[in-house]
Amino acid sequence: MKFHYFIFLFLSPLITSIFLGCAGIESNKMETAKTKPVEVENLSIQNYFVLGKNKQIFTEVPRRVIVIGENEVETLVRIGAADSILMVMGRNKPRFPLEPEIENAIEALPTADRQSMNVEYISQLKPDLIIGRQYCFTRDKLNSTDYWNKHGVKTLVSLSSSQPRRHYIKETVDGEMETIRNYGRIFHKEEAANKLVDDTYKTIDEINERAKNYPKPRVMIIELMSTYVSYDKTKLAGNMAESIGAEAISTPAIITFEHIAKEDPDVLILICSHDKYGACRPLIMDHPGLKNTKCVKNNRVYNIPLEYTYGPLCHTKDGIKMMGEAFYP
Repeated sequence: MKFHYFIFLFLSPLITSIFLGCAGIESNKMETAKTKPVEVENLSIQNYFVLGKNKQIFTEVPRRVIVIGENEVETLVRIGAADSILMVMGRNKPRFPLEPEIENAIEALPTADRQSMNVEYISQLKPDLIIGRQYCFTRDKLNSTDYWNKHGVKTLVSLSSSQPRRHYIKETVDGEMETIRNYGRIFHKEEAANKLVDDTYKTIDEINERAKNYPKPRVMIIELMSTYVSYDKTKLAGNMAESIGAEAISTPAIITFEHIAKEDPDVLILICSHDKYGACRPLIMDHPGLKNTKCVKNNRVYNIPLEYTYGPLCHTKDGIKMMGEAFYP
């Protein structure tokens, strides 16, 4: 018995050491997993032009983030990354009311107006990350993404915020969802980010199930600016439409009412960027050159807010829902 007790005394420190060593290894593995660099493939922008791909490597969670764009802010709040936001710039009021807890969380964030969107002001804030849209990176605003990267500031640019008149960069729902996933990875909020993505794809699946009972609609998506700007399948709005079974008609970036009359779409979606939502619809419904088109005769001309199709992020689902209601009433 004494011999066994002696053996126990001798081996006990050794066993404890081995156990603690294993625990330490496991702890180190967890710590390594937490601090493993996150690589994100984004865009290099100069003067509103996409120059190419731009890899950003995050070795820690950003803590001083400048955010430009209402959907970017809302998406970060929804995944639980609000405490990393240093400043929100030029946020427009949402077109439709948000849940009170989301709106209150956004309202509590420090804000600055669009006039402050310049290199001098932003530099004084000493950000570690700028999240914005492609139009932000011009000579008279934030210079280029390369400028900030060279000064040690990371940049993340919305993939679906290229100029409406440019159709040479394919914008997709998958790309929009990957941006949300990247937010989750960068801010260590993967679970919440993945839920937003899963909810969007679930919405697409549900609409496609309903669409089985309908003919495939031919759709045109336009925005009434100083000209008619068309969002075909190369733009996110067109890809959203095709993700739920519609045919987004291929068009030039700039069209006229004659294009609409010639294509004669079943459904016409109007991306509304007017201050008064819906103000653009009468311009189509009352246009004498469009009175014989199927979409006008059948009263299938619908509004959709710009923010649901242009860098929509967490609102991609809402834009797709609105399209689904228009395509499959």
